[in-house]
Amino acid sequence: MYARYNGHDRRKGSSRENPAREDPTRIGGVTGLKAAFRLLRKFPVPALLLVAVLAACSSSPDAIDPSRVEAFLSSDPEPVRVGEPVALTATFTGARFPEETYVYCEIRAGKKPVYLEAERAGEDRFVCRTSFGQAGTFDVYLHLYVAELHIAKKRQVEGD
Repeated sequence: MYARYNGHDRRKGSSRENPAREDPTRIGGVTGLKAAFRLLRKFPVPALLLVAVLAACSSSPDAIDPSRVEAFLSSDPEPVRVGEPVALTATFTGARFPEETYVYCEIRAGKKPVYLEAERAGEDRFVCRTSFGQAGTFDVYLHLYVAELHIAKKRQVEGD
């Protein structure tokens, strides 16, 4: 047995004798979560300001509000001619779209929809290339993907 004096362990290398060997996760004898609550109780205003600043930094100034995003669709040639190649250009407004933005055109001309990946053609423009096998009015759904955000807008194209 080792001698104990005033509650201190006299063993060589004890954390009581050698403060450099203390547990780094403990602050003043208290673990991390308890220490955080102690600081919050002692300094509530600075702690709340720190939380507010961290929360403000997490929201991006370029955050996209889906309700403000508008989509416009044009075709080249216009009107669309049956059997000829056509470029469908989707233009989006209401936000700044980062490089990691993807757009797909979903064309509903029959029973099965056709999905086309659009190429970026400017800051807010995307182009899908296809051709139509029959005349009529076609529903085109524009799917915009930015990170975890998905926005779909329905537009129509007339074909002769």
